[in-house]
Amino acid sequence: MARRFYTCIILPDASHRLHKLKIPQKAIYCLAVFGALSFLVAVSMGFHYVRMAIKASNFEKLEAENTDLKVKTTNLQISATKLSSKINDLETLSKKLTKMVETDPAFYRRIAEAFPDAWLEDPDLDDEDAFRALAPHQDRITWDAPIHSVEDILARKVIPRTVNLKPSRFGSVKSLFEGYEFCEQRGMGAYGGGQYELGVGRGHVQLLAALFHPNAPNDIAPGGYDALDPEPGLPESPLDVDPAPVGFRRAVD
Repeated sequence: MARRFYTCIILPDASHRLHKLKIPQKAIYCLAVFGALSFLVAVSMGFHYVRMAIKASNFEKLEAENTDLKVKTTNLQISATKLSSKINDLETLSKKLTKMVETDPAFYRRIAEAFPDAWLEDPDLDDEDAFRALAPHQDRITWDAPIHSVEDILARKVIPRTVNLKPSRFGSVKSLFEGYEFCEQRGMGAYGGGQYELGVGRGHVQLLAALFHPNAPNDIAPGGYDALDPEPGLPESPLDVDPAPVGFRRAVD
C-alpha cells in the first residue's frame, strides 16, 4: 500500500531555489491528535487552577472569619470571667451584710410556729441557738443563696426536702441539669427563681420551671405581674410548657 505524504513548498527568498518538504499523513494526524490533547489538557488545567484559586480565596475568607471568631470568643471569655468575679464580689458583700444583721433565735422560732406550712429559706444555722430553735422544723428548711452546685446542697447542715435551683447561680447548663438529676434521684423537690432577668433570661427560667417543677413555689412570674396594676388575663400558676418557636425559652403570652 503506497504511503501518503503532504508536500510543503518552502520559499526562503525569491532568489533561491524552491524547497519541498514531504510530511507523512500519519505524522500530520499524530500532530493533530497531540495538539488537540494538549489543548484539552491546557483547558482542563486552566479550570483546575481557577477552582484552586476560588478555593484559596474561600479558605482565606474562612481563615479570616475563624480568626475573628477566636478573638470574639476570647473577648467573651474575658467578659464572662469579669462578670463571674463581680458576682462573687456581690455575694461576698451580701454575706458580710447578712452577718451584720444579728440572728435572733427567738424570732426564728416565732416565725416557724406562726407559718407552719411555709418553707424556711436560708436560715443562719451557724448560730447554735438558732439551729436548736429550728430543730423541730428542719423538714421545712430550704436553701437558695448558697446553692451553686450539687456539692453545695450536700454541704448544708440540713439536707433539704426541697431546694431553690436558680439557673443563674448554677451558671452552666451542665451544672444546672446535674442539679435537676440529683433532685430527681433523691426524690428531692425543687423550685426556681430568677435574679432580675428581664429579657430572654426570664423566658429561660419560666420554661425550665414549667418543665421540671411547675407546681412548686416558683418566683418566675410573667412580665405583666411587675406592673403596679396588673392587667386581667395574665397566665396563672402553674405555667404550661409553651416553648417559643425559636431558641430555648417560653413563648411570650
